[in-house]
Amino acid sequence: MSPWSRPWTAPSSRDVRAVFTDEYARELPELQRERAYAAAFARLGVDYDYPTMPLRSLVRRGRVAA
Repeated sequence: MSPWSRPWTAPSSRDVRAVFTDEYARELPELQRERAYAAAFARLGVDYDYPTMPLRSLVRRGRVAA
């Protein structure tokens, strides 16, 4: 069966480009920007798996006495 036999179900390139070129989102800090992208894709019906904040920025390692 040909993959072209069913209609295109993903967002168009115009829709995706609009998400990534949104001026409001581009001015946000990185983590908030990724969340804004995820929300915009959710409005389009797409699950956008954005990378979360790296763990090294959340975990503070101290010296452990052995």
